Amino acid sequence: MWYDAKQKNLILKELDFLKKGNQNNSNLKLEILDSIQDLESNTKIILEKVESLNKDVFLGCEGFSSFEPFYDDIFKIQAESILDKLDERTKNYIKAHHNSIKGEIDKPLSDNDDIPEIVYPKNKEIYIAQGYQSVVYNKREHRKLFLTAFDFDRISKKGEDVGKLLLEVLVNPNSNLKPIVILGNPGAGKSMFSKVFTAKLCDTTDYIPFLIRLRDVASSSSNISEHINKGIAKTIGLQEINWIEWAKLFKTRIPVILLDGFDELMQSSSIELNGYINSIKALQETAIHNDICLKVILTSRIAVMQDVSIPDGTFILKLNTFDNQRKNLWINKWNSFQTKNKYQFNLPNDRKISELSQEPLLLFMLAVYDFPSSDLQKITSNDSFNQSKLYDSLLNSFGLRQLEKEDEYLNGNSEHKKKEEEMFRLRLGLISLLMFLTDSTNKDISRLDEELKVCKLDSSKIKPIDVLTGFFFVHQNKSTSENDIESYNYEFLHKSFGEFLAADFLLRIAFKQKDRQNKDIELFRFCFGYNWLHKHPEIQRFLFEHAPHVFDPNRNDQERIIEAIQDALEGLFDKSINDLPISRFTIIPPKSKIEHIAIYSQNLIFLWLALSEPNKKIDFDIISASSSTQLGSTKGSEEVFNFSSQDRDETVQSKLHWKRITHLWQLVGNNHSVAKLNEWVNVSEDEKITLVKRKKRREIKNNFSESALVSCNDFNFLMSLFDIENKYDYRELLNKINSIIKQKPEFKNLCNEVILFRLSDWTLKEQGGLQDIFNYLLKADLSPKQYQLLVEKFISLSGFISDSDCAYIGERIFKNIYDLRGLSGYNLLLLKHLSKFQFIPPVDKVFSHRDDIIERIIIDNLREVNEANSFVIFRNVNEIILNSRIQIHFHYKLFDEIIHNLRYTVGKNPSTDIEYIKLLKNLGEQRLLREST
Repeated sequence: MWYDAKQKNLILKELDFLKKGNQNNSNLKLEILDSIQDLESNTKIILEKVESLNKDVFLGCEGFSSFEPFYDDIFKIQAESILDKLDERTKNYIKAHHNSIKGEIDKPLSDNDDIPEIVYPKNKEIYIAQGYQSVVYNKREHRKLFLTAFDFDRISKKGEDVGKLLLEVLVNPNSNLKPIVILGNPGAGKSMFSKVFTAKLCDTTDYIPFLIRLRDVASSSSNISEHINKGIAKTIGLQEINWIEWAKLFKTRIPVILLDGFDELMQSSSIELNGYINSIKALQETAIHNDICLKVILTSRIAVMQDVSIPDGTFILKLNTFDNQRKNLWINKWNSFQTKNKYQFNLPNDRKISELSQEPLLLFMLAVYDFPSSDLQKITSNDSFNQSKLYDSLLNSFGLRQLEKEDEYLNGNSEHKKKEEEMFRLRLGLISLLMFLTDSTNKDISRLDEELKVCKLDSSKIKPIDVLTGFFFVHQNKSTSENDIESYNYEFLHKSFGEFLAADFLLRIAFKQKDRQNKDIELFRFCFGYNWLHKHPEIQRFLFEHAPHVFDPNRNDQERIIEAIQDALEGLFDKSINDLPISRFTIIPPKSKIEHIAIYSQNLIFLWLALSEPNKKIDFDIISASSSTQLGSTKGSEEVFNFSSQDRDETVQSKLHWKRITHLWQLVGNNHSVAKLNEWVNVSEDEKITLVKRKKRREIKNNFSESALVSCNDFNFLMSLFDIENKYDYRELLNKINSIIKQKPEFKNLCNEVILFRLSDWTLKEQGGLQDIFNYLLKADLSPKQYQLLVEKFISLSGFISDSDCAYIGERIFKNIYDLRGLSGYNLLLLKHLSKFQFIPPVDKVFSHRDDIIERIIIDNLREVNEANSFVIFRNVNEIILNSRIQIHFHYKLFDEIIHNLRYTVGKNPSTDIEYIKLLKNLGEQRLLREST
């Protein structure tokens, strides 16, 4: 009934009808009437409970506050615990497992004691349930990438009370045959949710929960029953158990298996696990055959689920990030446990911090960072505060606490400690760099010692595994082999930490290049020559944002490094040919030589920009000028420009070098690879190539167009404008076209074609600038064919233009084409169109030339009658005469000539005879009218 709350009114109406219908029945016993009354009363109570169940709101308190009341009032069936009916041995095992689950939520948030006075609340005391989004997966309706934020937002149902929702789903019979999938980002609290929810189920009489941490099971096996047995056994200290034999003992209860951390199993396993969820479904079907109603909940990070096969009908629930009310509740709970005098944690009003604190674990991190001396408040109050400074300070603070756990660090002098601190940051940075170079978000550390040695970061006596294990920013994915051998895979709690550390590592390695005697240039080439930075925009952003903090602006470090970059770029096609790939660095599979050179050159440009100030011009003048080549074709001493001149040789060697480099990017990558530079820099060409770094990243609108701008290829840029989807502001485009024509007059005709092509789009969108656009065209020295197109465009678009603009623009076009030979027909066409505006200035001036125009048209067409044109021209003349409604004064000589040519004209082109005769009639009437007056 709780599924059918929408039928409330119908149910109450039927009960009322039943009661009234029987009240008048004297044959019914009083007890039956009382029973009907009780039925009505009890039904109303149940319906009220159903209505309250459907209210999905955040109750503003910690934990699953609605779980107990709704379970007790609506879902509870069994009155007593099944444990009391089991044999002593099985009961003790299950109790031990449940005590293990409850013990997890009784633990404090952290067991570190390195911060004096801080009080860590217990997990159950500060856990705040997230809001959620849910969907029942349908393979036909949902696209492959339906888990992306946009698609999932579009198809999912949103709610606030996740505990109540899961109770509904567990009761739903569909969950007997399909798993329940719970998704979330790293740090979203999936594991904490698993602990708290299973602990709640432990106190129910209908469910027997089991919590399995998949990081503790054999990742070399995909057998789910084996995972369940192993996971339970580890919590109660046994070698082996058989959970399904236990389940057969309590068939009147529902076992709930919660498998936590599928993403950890996926990332650390060497076997194919894409069919894991289908295997869960198969396990549930097997359980049904054994009369066991099995519910399975699987938690995972969103990213790893995109390519996993999901059965139709699977219920998918995504844990949302913390909204402001949940953040405030968490902060209030945190502050209530602290006993430090005058301490109060608050989040500063900053967008980046607000974004970071959306994940519960990261909110906790900010609270711990701020506790000793309100560092979060201090750093954000600085005018130069940015995300890079926050991350740098966070990593320094937590990194120092991590190092202080090591005797090797504590027993060293200040210089030794400083080296260890730098080594710790570099090791973290290398892990992040390797994630960047392999386009990954996690790192298997089985080869970490080898990787550190190759990069010369192995000099510290502190083992990296000892420092990384337990470090706040790093999430350790652990897997266990069948022989109980543990392996580890690391990822960062928030992707942006790894992106910052990668940028930080790149800058620290670049900083070492200030010393020309630096021996390890190979590490620098490895860092910048093995993957495109443009593929990772956030690493790029951190590179630009963090560079001023790494390099002292009062020293000449930047200049020395820029000189090294210029030298590398100058020798790109000779010296660098043999430098890449680097034979010593086998930790990453090499690419082809040409790929490495393309990647290396573009990444060096990005580094150069990172070391430069915004809006400051950078001249790409790295090769001395030479002028040994010929421009276009010449005639005498005067240069002659033609269309093929666009293929002329470049005489400035630095410009030629730039164009070769950008062409290399396009060949190795694509137009997108070149266009991505335009996000951060404006490239212009005059006597030299000039780069100007933007203050902030701009969006790429069209790969073809913007790659042409970067490579200074004006022909490709103009050709890209014939794509109507390539949107451009007309002012910006006209300025660019003027610049092109000034430097390369051979493109004048193509530029005119571009503007004429885009005229329709601009007319519909740029009403305020129409006169400017048409004025530009009328000053552009159009060819006769382009004037024809301009007239046709103007006539077809005039319905979207105001009468005053039509009159102004039409008169300007008419003046331009009036004296051009071969365009008299278009003059006539324009005159016909303008007849509707003949009394609106300045069109009224046009009609003062009307007689001369029509006379010229008729004479031109009498001698050269063309079947395709004459009919239209004569018809247009007739319509102008009729529409003008004023007298047309023709010379007698013209009328006589028309009469004289009648037989010849009609005989040669009979299709014009009707319009020709109409013309004679109209002109004859005009002549008689004139003679009579």
